[in-house]
Order: sequence, then C-alpha cells, then structure tokens
Amino acid sequence: MILDLLSTDIWQSAVHEVANILSPHGALGADGVTRAYAPSDFSIHFFLQLAVIIVICRIVGWLGQKVGQPQVVGEMIAGVILGPSLFGLFFPEIQGAIFPKEMKNVLYTGAQFGVGLYMFMVGTGFRADHFKSKG
Repeated sequence: MILDLLSTDIWQSAVHEVANILSPHGALGADGVTRAYAPSDFSIHFFLQLAVIIVICRIVGWLGQKVGQPQVVGEMIAGVILGPSLFGLFFPEIQGAIFPKEMKNVLYTGAQFGVGLYMFMVGTGFRADHFKSKG
C-alpha cells in the first residue's frame, strides 16, 4: 500500500518535472498568462525531438529487419508513427509536448542540415570510374 502510494507520488513528480522542462520559459504573452518559448527552450526541444526520432527509428528499423524488410523501410514507417497520422491521433497531448508547433522550424532546419550533410558524405564517396564503366 505504501509502496503504491510512493510510486504514484514519484510518478506524478516525474511527470510534473518533465512538463515543467517542456513548458515555455520566455516572456509573458499579450494575454498576460501564456509564455513564449525562450531560446534555451528551442535547444531542449530540438535535442529531445532528435533523441525520440533516433530511438524510434532504430527500434522500428530493427523490427523491420526482423520481418525481412530493409532497415530504411522501418525508419520510414517510424516517421509515419511519430507524425500526426498515428502518434498525434492517439496521443495528441504527448505529441504536442514533444513536437510543439513553435519548434517545427527548428526541427525542419536540423533536418535540412542532416540531408545536406548526408549528400556531402555521398559525394565524398562518389567514384567517377565506377560511374563511367557502368554508363
């Protein structure tokens, strides 16, 4: 009984602290109640989003390999799972806390940087002799 109460209090305290970390810490809005996101909030959310995306992609990619699909197919499915189609449909509050609308531009910028870096890495491994022999 006491253990159940203790675990409930610990769980509620943990949820409260996570909600406090994810809430905006900037200046008060025009209504005097809501707060805007401070610059430090952007980095906290970005790295949280990045961690969630990487972990879910790795798990779903691994599961995809177990059923005979390439890992990239599982990672694409993970993108659908994390988006508004599934995660946002069944758990809109959690999805909104992890991926708030105010942070989408930061996540988009990080994604574009990742695509550019990937294309750079592909370009460094480009072999013109192999391309000419196959062309």
